[in-house]
Amino acid sequence: MKSKFLLFFLLFVSFSFAQITLYKTTDGILMTEDNYFQIKKEMNEREDLAGRYQEIRIKTENHNDTIVNTIKFERIMMVLKENQKSYDPYVKQRELIGNRFPIESFKDDAGNYFSSSYLIGKPTVINFWFINCPPCVEEIPDLNKLKKQYGDSVNFIAITFDNRKKVEQFMKKQLFNFKHITDSQKSIDELNIKSYPMTFLLNKEGEIINLYGALIFFQSKNLSQLISLLL
Repeated sequence: MKSKFLLFFLLFVSFSFAQITLYKTTDGILMTEDNYFQIKKEMNEREDLAGRYQEIRIKTENHNDTIVNTIKFERIMMVLKENQKSYDPYVKQRELIGNRFPIESFKDDAGNYFSSSYLIGKPTVINFWFINCPPCVEEIPDLNKLKKQYGDSVNFIAITFDNRKKVEQFMKKQLFNFKHITDSQKSIDELNIKSYPMTFLLNKEGEIINLYGALIFFQSKNLSQLISLLL
């Protein structure tokens, strides 16, 4: 009898204190878990939207009785092929979204691998570029503006396969006010980065939450909004 009462008591306590998971969009709409999965299902079933929207997980807040996930559904810019069919030119890179950025596969100025915890605690903007890439160079002033806007509250990192000496010579002519990681061809290839410039946005846990192909000028408003939400 006592054992049955104890089991009932434990079940009551576990249900009483179970956390509820909610989803909040960036425009303030609050959804239950059922609402959220239904909306995702409907979006995926619509042929005109299938594969053209992505979900961005911005942050998760744990409270006593609730878990609140802040999310954003964002339209993916599609490109037309010669046959007039649209496609996402960054579909392979988007597979990295939700994964932790492998900073430990890159080396610092002293030739030592970064710690896996190096990016923990701040949002991070990572720009992939190289010196002989005209659009990469063209967007440097816009990237510098972001760095000036957020300062040390965000990690700003530029990664290239160019060697350090070449980057230092370039910096004498044009300031690129990011922390630079050079000589990184092997690690860049492992991430399947083949299109430049490419910019990743990471949350405070070092996880990739979004990416931006081509010039950041046309996407800076979106990037800035997400950075502010991550702080």
